[in-house]
Amino acid sequence: MSTLRTVGAVTVDACATLVRGVAFWATIPLPVLIASTLVTGFVASSPRSVVALVALNVVCAVVGRNHSPAL
Repeated sequence: MSTLRTVGAVTVDACATLVRGVAFWATIPLPVLIASTLVTGFVASSPRSVVALVALNVVCAVVGRNHSPAL
C-alpha cells in the first residue's frame, strides 16, 4: 500500500508541475493575443471573448507563478 501512495504522490506532483509549466508559458503570448483583438476590432464584435482571454491570462499568471524553467 505504501508503494501505491508513493506512485500516487509522484503522479500528482508531476501533473502539478506540468500544469504550472503550461500556465507559465501560456502567460507569455496571451497579452499579444489580447492586444491583437483590440487592434483588429474583434473586441467590438465579441467583448465576452476578450474578457475571457484577460481572465485566462490572470489565471495562468497566478497558477504559473511558482514555475522555474530549467535552463
